[in-house]
Amino acid sequence: MAPISVPIQALTVMVVLAISLYIQNENKPYNSDDLNSMEMRSIIVSACTIYCGLYFLTDDLAEEGKLTLFIVIIVANVYFLYY
Repeated sequence: MAPISVPIQALTVMVVLAISLYIQNENKPYNSDDLNSMEMRSIIVSACTIYCGLYFLTDDLAEEGKLTLFIVIIVANVYFLYY
């Protein structure tokens, strides 16, 4: 069996995160609203990180674009950690 490429793995993770976001939003499995909110934010930040990371796999992105996406990833993760 051939190994699965990184872009396919990342796209599969995006599908899993979308399903997780839907299930989390519908069920709110935690007793605390704060924990449910934190879980939602963690899924969104994970999706943002993976989505922006997909652009790094292309060779068509200028250095300014890479820097912009890197800053988006950092800001999203700091936002989550700050919460």
